[in-house]
Amino acid sequence: MMVVSVKRQYLRTLILLAIFVAYLLGGSAIFHAIESKDEEENINKTKVFTQELQQQFNLSDEEFAYLVTTIRSNPYIGKMDRKWNFTQALFFSTTVVTTIGYGVLAPSTEAGKGICIIYALFGIPITILLYQSVGDIINAFFAYLIRSFKKTMGKVPRVRNLELGIFDGLLTMTFFSGGAATFAFLESWSYLDGFYYCFITLSTIGFGDYVALQKHNHHMNHSAYLGLCIIFIMLGLAVVSSGLNLFIRFTMEITTTDQTKKEIDKTALKMITLLTMTNIIIHACICYNLPP
Repeated sequence: MMVVSVKRQYLRTLILLAIFVAYLLGGSAIFHAIESKDEEENINKTKVFTQELQQQFNLSDEEFAYLVTTIRSNPYIGKMDRKWNFTQALFFSTTVVTTIGYGVLAPSTEAGKGICIIYALFGIPITILLYQSVGDIINAFFAYLIRSFKKTMGKVPRVRNLELGIFDGLLTMTFFSGGAATFAFLESWSYLDGFYYCFITLSTIGFGDYVALQKHNHHMNHSAYLGLCIIFIMLGLAVVSSGLNLFIRFTMEITTTDQTKKEIDKTALKMITLLTMTNIIIHACICYNLPP
């Protein structure tokens, strides 16, 4: 019976993972198709504008470059690099469905904004289900290790949420410390900045002051680095979510009865659904200048 349950869990996770990957790739293709055309027009207009400006004021390339660094009123002036290529669209889609939302890349077209709302509406629940499924597998593996260890010690092979929480905590700190060292090296940050980036990312705060893939055209030249960032984000969020769920369960075990737990779960689900829908409606009103 236990083997059948584990197999179902793995199958459920694989199905969710396949849906998630397909959804992510589909969203990347949509945003790339919509936003890259608008960006192409902006880049062409900017090229013409800069050429006319240099000719009119007889500016050399060096003088014009200095002028650009002091003004920076147009994000396309000077660099001419594309933000809405497919790899950046993929990274953007990841930040949408994970609710990180760094803010360094956002749709500028009306179609892009509208589709982003719909995309997030369906993508966020899929991602949450994937977190939960991966987290369950992680906890099942830790539970197996704990039971095996207790059996060898001649103890009752009972697994407590506190024990699972300790393992999850250690794994979370490993993700933070390992990710901090990796990103500090790859992005030329200090270790503290790397740790700060990992925490802000995996807590889904997403300030956007430190974001990987934004320097030295990483997104254009290092697809493997993009893959590393996405894997780090997805696995890290699954581990963090798993730890938080265990913490909530442990707290509920101490303070509530079984019936109260069920009532809390139902109430929490209703509140989360209500808050999510309200947030989406408010953002839609803001995007389209509609009365709330």
